[in-house]
Amino acid sequence: MTRAAARTDRRPRVALVLGAVLLIVLATACTWPAEGWDAARTGFNPLELTLTTSNVGSLTRVWGTDTGATAMTPAVVGSRVFVPAGDAVEAFDTATGAVDWITHNHDTSLPPAQVVGPLSAVGDKVLAPVNWDDDAGGVFTFDDTTGARSGSGSVHHVVLGSVATRNDATAVVSMSFIPVNDRYFFLDYGTYSTVLDTAGSVTSPSIIGRSVLVGVDNRIKSFSLDTCVPDPALPPQFPSCAPQWTATVPAAPRDPVGIGTSEAAIGLANGDVAVLDLGTGALEWTAHTGSTAATAPAVANGQLYVGAGDGDVDAFSATGCGESTCAPEWSGATASGAAVSHQPAVGNNVVYVGTSTGAVYAFAAGGCGTSACASLWNGAVNPSGPAAPVWGPVVASGTVYASAGSTLAAFRLP
Repeated sequence: MTRAAARTDRRPRVALVLGAVLLIVLATACTWPAEGWDAARTGFNPLELTLTTSNVGSLTRVWGTDTGATAMTPAVVGSRVFVPAGDAVEAFDTATGAVDWITHNHDTSLPPAQVVGPLSAVGDKVLAPVNWDDDAGGVFTFDDTTGARSGSGSVHHVVLGSVATRNDATAVVSMSFIPVNDRYFFLDYGTYSTVLDTAGSVTSPSIIGRSVLVGVDNRIKSFSLDTCVPDPALPPQFPSCAPQWTATVPAAPRDPVGIGTSEAAIGLANGDVAVLDLGTGALEWTAHTGSTAATAPAVANGQLYVGAGDGDVDAFSATGCGESTCAPEWSGATASGAAVSHQPAVGNNVVYVGTSTGAVYAFAAGGCGTSACASLWNGAVNPSGPAAPVWGPVVASGTVYASAGSTLAAFRLP
């Protein structure tokens, strides 16, 4: 990759080998393949059958390993658990925590890699956004057995968030400096590409039904996988598709989450969740946690499970309450009261949350018969280390995995 060559192409090129990676993500070998589990980011693993409300209290930390840098959300495929940590993609044996391989992303022609983003496992490959400071980046593929890397990046171009991928489409958000001092956000999705904005912030994209949703500042934009009508408001030299709709939300959004294929739930920085009609973007109702900094919700069992800044996980009916603003049907409090740091994970009627102080908690997803529910179990990712926010947790094949600081840990039944 040369700087001269990169500057001649004004469209950012995300290195996705579509023919190779657009495989069926939800194969049985993939037990937690991506952040949010699926392209709609529901946070629900329907394949998890081992852990139940009756036995989850016996979870034990069976191993913990130092990844060498701050580790993000794990992805689990078969006998390996993968994490992005600093400039590396790392693979560990799910049974023992032993290192299978570590691939650092140092390129002699570029600065040291600063961040490897959240992973997505597709077939026998792992997709990872890799960025070298603000100078270059792209989405690369790593062989899940050997860690061998393939792909290329673009200069003055970085990938933001995580890739959403399923068997028929992939979506990724990036930022390019074109010319060098002008910043543009791009969305590449399915067979289309469009400019999102020139300033502010963006979320990771989500694929829900035939729509791709992404948050831009305090707006949610929806794009069709099937059609593209050029947007006359965008610069003519760039690829553009007009959104199907744009909805304004009261505060900065988290990654959009699908409720089936007709609605989307958006966690907000003010502690609420906005539920939007997927066809029109109309606000249907709002879930109110009573706290701040709601996470992206998990959707399972006809419920929305939302982590909040006060350390609670709040459960709402996914169909609302018949009012414009809904209170939780039940809430579960973490013992520390520390903020829930990431989207909850749900498997087999158990909901798991991680806190900003490095602990993981489990609650009965069906509640406890009262409005305030105690946890069924909790464990520390790194019992002897400094507290750090949990990335994850995720649950797969009877094991809960979570990262905090540079530690990746696994919890399972004795």
